[in-house]
Amino acid sequence: MFAKDVSRIGYDDDGRIWSLICPQRALFVPPFGTVMIEVTVLGVKGWVDEPTKDLFANIGIRGNIWIESENDLVNEFKAAFENVGKKFPLSKEHAIKIRAHAVGDPDEEFWPVKKGIDPNFHHPSFTTHWDEAFNVYNLEVEMGKPKLTHDKFADDFNAMFLKLFNNMSGNLVTEGQRIAWNVWADKPELVDTAEWKGHAKKWYESLTVKHEYPSGDPGVAMYADGTEFKPQLNLEENLTIVWEFIRDHSDTIEKALGKRFEHSHMHFFSNLFERSTSHVKEPSNIEEASSVEYTSSVEEAYHDEEASHVEEPPSKRAKTSLSID
Repeated sequence: MFAKDVSRIGYDDDGRIWSLICPQRALFVPPFGTVMIEVTVLGVKGWVDEPTKDLFANIGIRGNIWIESENDLVNEFKAAFENVGKKFPLSKEHAIKIRAHAVGDPDEEFWPVKKGIDPNFHHPSFTTHWDEAFNVYNLEVEMGKPKLTHDKFADDFNAMFLKLFNNMSGNLVTEGQRIAWNVWADKPELVDTAEWKGHAKKWYESLTVKHEYPSGDPGVAMYADGTEFKPQLNLEENLTIVWEFIRDHSDTIEKALGKRFEHSHMHFFSNLFERSTSHVKEPSNIEEASSVEYTSSVEEAYHDEEASHVEEPPSKRAKTSLSID
């Protein structure tokens, strides 16, 4: 769920909209850790009519995704990014940026915010707040392509990371995904300029320092039937996605880490799905080893005073016992 009581619409005495703040959400994405997504407003224009509770605005947004956790694996990727002259997405400033546009029109970067609930889908009772909201407004957007950095290493990493993020978020920012909001507004109140400025500054960078939601429990994401949405973590799939990226960019990574590579998490990933064959003997060595072992056992038996007779097994039996299906 997005953090509560973050979104705000600021307008003047004439009703002209000057500002709109959109929310953030924290998500755990293995093997990197805590990841943030924010709906960042690029521009807004419109009007609010308090007496009729009406609102109409055009808004443009994009998705910003960045990694909040710092650990050994993250620091190794950060070093690789620095090696190619790019900033690793460890802050909102250097976030992975995903374009958004009007539904069905990739060239239209602004779309309407309208009065009422979205008429295109059913709204379960647990998503409505008629008894406490001033009014409700809705908007819908279609996710587009990520913004390129024009560096293959950085762009391939961003594409890899978005796969992991979508695996854990229900394909939230997959290209072509349509996302709709119903925004339930509280009653209008006069602006405390100092509080507004502090609120905007706090959310400009990220969540609070401890990455906690400021208004208590943010709730859980649920399906329309009321069952909780739980991402189906396929750890092997996630690790394979990271492994394939490291394999394809091993030269860049090894150059960035130097001697540290052999003892790095990157090196662990590069060998994670390699099948070792060092324990398998060549056919000629197998026959030689079998002959040595058999001869030794027969000689020992003949030297045993209590052994009266030892029957030499046929060579085929030895070979059969070593066959592998």
